[in-house]
Amino acid sequence: MPSDFCKILYVVDQKTSENEIRSYIHDAMAKAGPRLNTILGYLGTLDDTTFFLFKQRSISFIIEPKVWSLGMNFKNLALGLALIVSFGCSPNQGTPLNPPVEVEVPTLPLDSTEISFFSFGDWGTGTPQQIAVASALKDYCQSHSCDFGLLLGDNFYESGVDSVNDAQWKDKFELVYTLDLPFYVALGNHDHQGNIQAQMDYSNLQNRWKLPAEQYRISIPESSQKILLEIFVIDSTGLNQGQINILKTWIENSTARWKILAMHHPIYSNGNHGDDSAQTNDKLLPIICHSIDLVLSGHDHLFSHLTDGVQGDDGCTFDQFVVGTGGRTLHQGQNHLGALFSQSAFGFLHISAGPTQLRVAFIGSDGVVAYVSEF
Repeated sequence: MPSDFCKILYVVDQKTSENEIRSYIHDAMAKAGPRLNTILGYLGTLDDTTFFLFKQRSISFIIEPKVWSLGMNFKNLALGLALIVSFGCSPNQGTPLNPPVEVEVPTLPLDSTEISFFSFGDWGTGTPQQIAVASALKDYCQSHSCDFGLLLGDNFYESGVDSVNDAQWKDKFELVYTLDLPFYVALGNHDHQGNIQAQMDYSNLQNRWKLPAEQYRISIPESSQKILLEIFVIDSTGLNQGQINILKTWIENSTARWKILAMHHPIYSNGNHGDDSAQTNDKLLPIICHSIDLVLSGHDHLFSHLTDGVQGDDGCTFDQFVVGTGGRTLHQGQNHLGALFSQSAFGFLHISAGPTQLRVAFIGSDGVVAYVSEF
């Protein structure tokens, strides 16, 4: 990835001249190779192209195709974002995106016969509701097994974090969740409004915060021939085909007894946003059908257990749990063919995975177990 191309996202703030921009972008494009040509091929050569700038969140994107003949500003925007994504730059920050990685969990012994963890999303508010969920979580984990946590995105409201020194780290994470356990993290759409690279970099400063990349997988137990549980964590905001291909390979090669897909946006939901709010179902469903046991997500602020039965008897089998209940606000559930249970309440999931059984429970912020499902 040509890091120089990422740098040109800042040219307006630096008051770079048009000639300097022209030289800079040509140099970056020359380094990019075939990927750029694939995107711009139908627009013709780069000669006599028109440069223009537009702003979003005070960051300027630079686009260099023959766009004026298209007559569509929206297409200009889409092409600009396609260019940035193709180079692995974050549209919000102009920083390289980390490649998908594999993560092993070193805190668990190789002979572990049961793994337990908690999960919820939509939490980073600093409100009494978030604190109540954290308190109930701590109490529950003191009397039940909890090996780690899995956070499902929208980690900091309203607009993510600015840096690793943002005060929100202490106010909404450090001082709220005091369990001495790893917290594995997915990114949500509100996180993308801030500095997602800072959320990844914070993993190097706080050993409880685990976000090595936008997309990663967790294999438990570590370094074992017999994997009990594998969790595939993806960033459902702007999911691209390259990430889809890697996810497909991971799932196809997995030998785990239980396989879980974790992401912010639900595949199916009876909440305010409804089904396929990230518009990724057409890419994900062919991969996860017959291959994934559970899908965990947030985004809609309620707890729901749904099946894929909304599509009829298509032979596709997985269960979806929507757990956007970490402390933001609450949504009322809507009628949905696939909904087995739904509750508008703050709380968290507790999942226990053994060789023959997977148990999922929803515990409210009042500490009451509201729902249990076993597989």
